Amino acid sequence: MLQRCQEWFNIPNNEEQIFIAGISMGGFGALKVGLTNPKKFKQIFVMSAMADILTNWRNNSERDE
Repeated sequence: MLQRCQEWFNIPNNEEQIFIAGISMGGFGALKVGLTNPKKFKQIFVMSAMADILTNWRNNSERDE
């Protein structure tokens, strides 16, 4: 997904310059993608997202891999 966006919108390939953001449902998506791929994004910006991070963190046994 990020590779396609980089090709279409000329986004740099340097993690220090790549951010992910979203509003509402897009905020949840940004949070999910950003936390699933923490080495690809410098920061995550989320506005008005409905997310139960703590429950998901506790239920994800693969989080420490």
